[in-house]
Amino acid sequence: MKLFPLHPVIWSSLLVLWFSQCESEGHTLNACQEKMDDQYELAMVLKRTSAQQDSYEDLTDIKEKFICLLYPTNELNCSWSFNTLEKDTQLSVFISVCDDEILVKSLNYTSVERAGSASLILSNNMAEVILHFNKSMQNKWTSYTYVYDMDMLELLSPPPNIYASVKDGALVVSWGLPRTREVINPYCFEYQLDKGDQEQPMYLIAQQSYREPVSDATRTYKLRMRTRITNTCSGSSQWSEWSDTVGVVVHNGSTDGW
Repeated sequence: MKLFPLHPVIWSSLLVLWFSQCESEGHTLNACQEKMDDQYELAMVLKRTSAQQDSYEDLTDIKEKFICLLYPTNELNCSWSFNTLEKDTQLSVFISVCDDEILVKSLNYTSVERAGSASLILSNNMAEVILHFNKSMQNKWTSYTYVYDMDMLELLSPPPNIYASVKDGALVVSWGLPRTREVINPYCFEYQLDKGDQEQPMYLIAQQSYREPVSDATRTYKLRMRTRITNTCSGSSQWSEWSDTVGVVVHNGSTDGW
C-alpha cells in the first residue's frame, strides 16, 4: 500500500558522461546500464548543452513539451512538441525501457519532426523509461533527459462498475476502485463526475459514491466519470479517458436507466 510519492529518478555523473559520448559519437543509447542508485533529482529534467552547461529544471519550466504515458493496453506512447525549434535544427529522440540495469526495449530516431510521437508495446518486466532528446545545429547542441518510473507512466482506466439511481428523492451514484498495476490506497484517487448538464464536472476525492437531491421530477441524467492519482501519492497527473455514459431518467420519483 502506497501513501507517499515515489518520484522519478534522474541519474547524474555517469549518465551525463555516457550521453555526452553518445551525442558526440552517435552511439546507440543504453542508459539502463549507467544509472547510479545514489543519485536523485525529484521530477526534474537534466538539461545539457555543448557549452558544458548542465542544469536540472522543472518540467513545467521548459518551453519544449514532452510526455510519456503507459496505457491500459500496455502501449507506451511518448509525444513531444518543440515548436520553438529554429530552422535547420535537427531533433533526435531516444527512448530506453529499463528493468533495473537491463535494457528491455528501445527506440532511436536520429531525425524527427518538431512535433510527433512514438509508441512501444511493453510487457510487465519494466521499471523505468528514460526519455532523451537532442537538438543540434552546426556545432551546437542541447539535450534533455527525463526518467519515468512505472507509477508516473501509468494512465488509469476510467472507474469501473458505475451505477446510478434515484432513491428517496436523491440521485445516488456509486463506482468501483480504478484498476492499477500497483496496490494503492483508496485515498489516492480523485474523480470528476460529469452529469451532462453543461456545468463543470463535480470534483470528488477519496470516495466511491456521490449523492445529491433531485429537484426536477422529470430530469434525465447522462453521467460519465474519469479518474487520476492525487498529488499526495505516486502516480501520473493525467486524467483517464471518460467512462461510457450511464443514463438515468427520473419519472416522478422512480428511475429508468440505460
